[in-house]
Amino acid sequence: MAELLLTHTRAEGTRLTGTAPGDGAAPVLHALSFRLARRRGFWFVPRSRGTCADERLLARTAEALRADGHTVTVTVDDDQRRSFAAAEADRTQAAARRAERYTRYRDSAAASSQDHLAQARRMLKSIPPGQPILIDHYSANREIRFRERMRRHFETGHRTPSAPASGPGAPSSPATTPPTAPTPAPPCAASSVSRPNSAAPSAGRAPRCRAPQPGGSPPRHWWTRSPSSTGATTT
Repeated sequence: MAELLLTHTRAEGTRLTGTAPGDGAAPVLHALSFRLARRRGFWFVPRSRGTCADERLLARTAEALRADGHTVTVTVDDDQRRSFAAAEADRTQAAARRAERYTRYRDSAAASSQDHLAQARRMLKSIPPGQPILIDHYSANREIRFRERMRRHFETGHRTPSAPASGPGAPSSPATTPPTAPTPAPPCAASSVSRPNSAAPSAGRAPRCRAPQPGGSPPRHWWTRSPSSTGATTT
């Protein structure tokens, strides 16, 4: 079996070197929360940099590897620390990598959303406007499945966040575009009574107003007039 070196320093954290593919150490290390740095060729404990050594974890790791037939040498140095400038540089680089990764996630989600919406619109164009599903026709089940797929494309496209549009052709936001005040309708010269919900009069046409009734009474219709006013006689 291999000769393994298990070390811990505040500057580098907990690391295990000396493993090789197929030597049987990987299942043991995975069970003890170790992670493999493939490019650098060693195992490490996440978030162990800048902290004291976990003596119990080191003892359990060495015991498990020795029980598997490996030779393990444990070295602990808690006096070797990272400088503040080095720690800040590492945090800055990690934040930059994280921002780049989330930017790729956003762009990928936006592209997927646009693809789903484009596919749904193509499917919608193939259906004539107002065309119902012919339940008694042999193609009814196929049409139901087709529209269900179209609905799923629309839902997925609208549920996935899209990237904000930018550039000279991007639409302006409502906050930067002031609302246009509506043009007030001209006052009615014939009467102070105006019609609610009426449209403004067109150019060159006098406004339509209701003439005032004598004494301020409401207009009288034929179905509200008394028989005496209409000249009818009753028996």
